[in-house]
Formats: sequence, C-alpha cells, structure tokens
Amino acid sequence: MKISRIKYRKDSIQKYRFLIRSGFVVLYLWIGMEMLLFVNFLETESNGFYIPRPPGVDGFLPISSLMSLVLFIKTGVVHNAHPAGVLIFLGIILVSVVFGKSFCSWLCPVGFLS
Repeated sequence: MKISRIKYRKDSIQKYRFLIRSGFVVLYLWIGMEMLLFVNFLETESNGFYIPRPPGVDGFLPISSLMSLVLFIKTGVVHNAHPAGVLIFLGIILVSVVFGKSFCSWLCPVGFLS
C-alpha cells in the first residue's frame, strides 16, 4: 500500500487562510490601539482627543460574555455592560460547533502566532 502525501499547491486554501488570519490580526491590533487611546483619554482626565470605547473589545472579555449569556438564559435580558460580547461569544460557539476547529485555525490570533 502506497501512502501519498498531500502537497499544497500555490493556489491552495492555505493562502486564503493566511490572508484571512492576517486580516484578523490587523483588526485585533486596530481594536487594541483604539482601546489604548480610550484608556489614555480616561487617564488624562478627559484632557485629550476623545476616542470612544471600541465595541470590538467585548470579544476579548469571554468571562463577561459567558456571565451575560447565563443572565440572558435565566432572565431573557442581555446585560448592558457588554451586549456585543454575548453575540461574539455565541458566534464563536456556533462556528466551532458547525465547523470544528475553524475558529482556532482561521480567526484566533494565538493560532496565527503559533
């Protein structure tokens, strides 16, 4: 029995995966910079250029998102502190259930760095 190796062609899906992961890394860096500017605005006691808190930062608060999801399941109310976090958290769970390891291999910045 002959075992063949899978050879990746230049036009394989790996090229698209790298581009998508790179795009998400740029998005994460952008959100991080906005958050840094927002925190700097707060630390200078509002004496600078106003930058609002970026809504994408909710995606980096999984514990808060999980707690908000539990609150939603129990009461039907989404907590107003991190409403986007619940949707991001549910999206990650849905993508992981439907597509397996796709979140870690396509979107997660830790997977990109490793």
